Amino acid sequence: MRPAVVLLLFLSLAGCASVVVRNDIFAEATADCSVEVSAPEKLDLRGKVDGCLVGEDVAGCLDGLIPPYSLDSVACAVRDRGGEASAKAASGSANDGDRAIAQSAKDWIRAERIGYRQ
Repeated sequence: MRPAVVLLLFLSLAGCASVVVRNDIFAEATADCSVEVSAPEKLDLRGKVDGCLVGEDVAGCLDGLIPPYSLDSVACAVRDRGGEASAKAASGSANDGDRAIAQSAKDWIRAERIGYRQ
């Protein structure tokens, strides 16, 4: 029996009725940031990514953006927003939200081991 099945069986017998098994869409993905995204879509995605990066379940929230967005566009938006927020922090013009976005993006990219092209 697979370890994951054994764990789920154990948890269900131990009284943990609701176990969430997350399908990790981004794990060790390589995102292609050379794909152009339309300006309206980019602006819409930026707002959603910002919301995810300051939320409780960053990974789950970002996973939930696919579909309608592509893995590439979400991963690249996270990298871009993290970079913008980090630049603001380095220049001393960041607010608490910028610092949270910068740290969250960095942590998520590291945890998911995302690779980037371009």
